[in-house]
Amino acid sequence: MTPLKYTRSSQVSKYIMDNKLGHKYRNISGVVKMKEGANTWKFDGGFPPKIYRNLCRRLGLSNNGSHTRVVDFKSFNDLNSKSIIQNIYLH
Repeated sequence: MTPLKYTRSSQVSKYIMDNKLGHKYRNISGVVKMKEGANTWKFDGGFPPKIYRNLCRRLGLSNNGSHTRVVDFKSFNDLNSKSIIQNIYLH
């Protein structure tokens, strides 16, 4: 990822989704449920919190200055259905 010179973690997630890497990295990428205040939403191509922290630290990535937090993570492997993953890529 370093050669791509990304500055934000959202760029890495977009890269994973755009290049359909959820099939290759099924255990470390998936769908993250995020929360900020009273708002919650799902984020496709996210990472478990521990991997996310390590990724940001190693690549020097920022989080766009948000105050969101992860409240749930389901890896593409845990979703365990090709049709679910394919539906995510169709968004």
